[in-house]
Amino acid sequence: MKIYTSYTENASNILELLLKSAEEIQDIEIVPCLIENAVIARMGRTSDDSYKTLMIQRWKMLPNLVKENLGSNIVWLDLDCVFNKTENKFIEIMNSALEEHDFAFQKETNSGMSARINTGIMGIKCSEKTYNFVQKCVSDIENTPANQRESGFPLFQWNDAFTFNKYPECECTYTLLPDKMGYESSDCVIYHAIATEDKMGRLRDVLNSFLIP
Repeated sequence: MKIYTSYTENASNILELLLKSAEEIQDIEIVPCLIENAVIARMGRTSDDSYKTLMIQRWKMLPNLVKENLGSNIVWLDLDCVFNKTENKFIEIMNSALEEHDFAFQKETNSGMSARINTGIMGIKCSEKTYNFVQKCVSDIENTPANQRESGFPLFQWNDAFTFNKYPECECTYTLLPDKMGYESSDCVIYHAIATEDKMGRLRDVLNSFLIP
């Protein structure tokens, strides 16, 4: 399974952690996509204008990736993730989620019955209809006026696309992944370092904990 992630040159150290965590996991191919002429000024500061501009550049990559993989399942992954090689069930869980749905997302929170999506871990069943859906959503993201790009942009745009059925002609469905796909737990499969500015330190700590029997 191809797992795409975007990065900037000044975040290559975080990319190295992601690649290291996936080294011994069979059938996973991490495909890094460089966002050229861009830098992450402050990791985790989703309210910064520079972050929001970077997100537009990042999401503009996705439609072509879907089109290149028609007939296959792919994953669009945030850079600040690490795999747990001792719980090697990522592909199994993702393919199962995409059997009857077009998209599969990490939950926005792991507390209670969260119905909101987090696009940090995003599985896609690549087809003409998901290509059209992604293309429409990315176009809306790109055309969102600067004064309407709230903190966390463009997460709300993705949530609204499904909540309000903005593209009914695409007839796409989605499902939420279990908590172990993104959040720390005894059986964590992949960890996503959300809600922290010390991305590097947090990812190192979690990756080291995965290696302790």
